[in-house]
Amino acid sequence: MYIWLYSILVISYIILFIWGIFLIRSERKIKRGNRYDETVVILFVIFGLLYDNIIILFGSTIGEGSTLQFLSYIRFWMHALITPTLILFIWRISEQLNINFATKLWSKILAYLLTIGLVIYELIMSVFPLKLKATYEHSLLQYEPVANQQPIMVIVITAVLALIGIILIVKFRVYSLFVGTLLITLGALFAIPFGNAIMNLFELFLLISLLITKNYQIKFCRKIIPLRTRNVRFV
Repeated sequence: MYIWLYSILVISYIILFIWGIFLIRSERKIKRGNRYDETVVILFVIFGLLYDNIIILFGSTIGEGSTLQFLSYIRFWMHALITPTLILFIWRISEQLNINFATKLWSKILAYLLTIGLVIYELIMSVFPLKLKATYEHSLLQYEPVANQQPIMVIVITAVLALIGIILIVKFRVYSLFVGTLLITLGALFAIPFGNAIMNLFELFLLISLLITKNYQIKFCRKIIPLRTRNVRFV
C-alpha cells in the first residue's frame, strides 16, 4: 500500500512542478521589468519534496549502506535550505495582491531576515549535528534522524502561512491557503499514530493550496495591470 502511496506522491509532485513552471511562465506575460520574483522558490520547494519522496520510494531498492545514507543526508540539507523560502513566497504574493503591510519595505526586510534566520537555525540545530539510522516503515527502507528534531521551523512557517491565509479570506474570500495550512496541521497530528507517510500526503495538499493561491494572485494581477503594459505575444 505504501509503495503505491509514495508512487502517487512522486507522480503528483512531477505534475505540480510542471504546473508551477506554467504559472511562472504565464506571469512573465503580464509583468514588466524583472521576469521572475521570489515566488519562483516554489519550484525549488516542490523539487525538494519530489526528491524526498523518490528517495523513500526507492530506498529498499538502493539498499542499506553509504549510498542511501548520503542521499538521505541531502534530503535534510534540502529541507533546511529550501523550506524556509516559503516565507519569501507568501510575502511576494501578499505584495502582489497589494496587501497594505506587504507593500512596505520593512515587511520585505523582515521576510528575508526571517527566512535567513530559519535557515541558520535549522542548519545549526538539526543538520550539522545530524546522525541517521536505517529504519523500516511499512517495508520501506529509509534513513531517519537518531534523535527527534525540533519542529520550530515548520511551526513558524505554518503560523506565517496561516496568518496570511486568514488575511486572504477576509480581503478576497480566498480560502485555499488557510485550508492548506489547516490540513498540514492535521497531518502533523495524524503522523503520530500513522507514521510519516501520512504527513507526506498532507504536505502535498499544502503545496497544491500554495499553487492555487499563486494562480489567484496571477489572475488578480491580470485584472489590475492595464493591457498596454502587458507583454502580449500575438504569434
